[in-house]
Amino acid sequence: MLLHLIPTLLDEKMPANGYKLLDFTIPQLGLTLDGYKDLTICRPYPNKNYYVACRKVGARTKRNGLLVAIVGFMDRFTTVARWADLTGHVYRHTINYFIADHQFDAISDDMTLWGPLDKDHFPSRGVKVNGQEGSPMEVQPKIAVQGLPKGGNYEDRVTPRGDRERHEVFVVPTIERERLWTPHSLFHQIMPQADHAFGAKIAAYTPPTLADWPANDSGMTYEAYLHAVNEGVHSRMGESFTNEPQARQAYYTGRSVSELVEEICS
Repeated sequence: MLLHLIPTLLDEKMPANGYKLLDFTIPQLGLTLDGYKDLTICRPYPNKNYYVACRKVGARTKRNGLLVAIVGFMDRFTTVARWADLTGHVYRHTINYFIADHQFDAISDDMTLWGPLDKDHFPSRGVKVNGQEGSPMEVQPKIAVQGLPKGGNYEDRVTPRGDRERHEVFVVPTIERERLWTPHSLFHQIMPQADHAFGAKIAAYTPPTLADWPANDSGMTYEAYLHAVNEGVHSRMGESFTNEPQARQAYYTGRSVSELVEEICS
């Protein structure tokens, strides 16, 4: 399976001194990438308010994120990116990914790749999930320094010391690997090279434990929601959910995060 991930920080004020990336982790793979040794920060888009993590390879290049190649297939996984500014404030961005089908063996944060790129070769792979409506610029995962609102299903928190945390839930379709590098895609010229993928394998993983988190409108903490999804979705749907893409798609389509929580916990 190939993961195309785009750890992104957005600062509308674009400070002169920028940011540094502390680390990037995927707990289910036992993968921790150092923000200095393994990764670098680039600004690959015309809008230079976006900071993107990519693999540190030789001369400084602009790449749209990074690749992780793994043996096997994951139904869900978590990434954690920790950024910092020069004042010492940390911006922690956690994304909980849920994969909507088993049709192909790659996924991408780049939502522009989900649409039809060539009607004869790359038809639409979009998923319909409440909260993920809107343009890729609005919905695609990112942490915002000023806490600006975005599309998607997420919650923000500011710690007593002024650090910012954002937790997102992101449902993604599988895509063909070839789609990542097709010249029909918007960012094909800055796509990471296939031979620059980080290698990893699925590791033993203990799901997050319940912790204090500001309650949302439903009164459920974020960690309780995450725990409910991680522990409840697959047992509720059984083998049909795991093995049948149609069952998985039907389960996610048209449901918001709060609706998933209500259904799982009822």
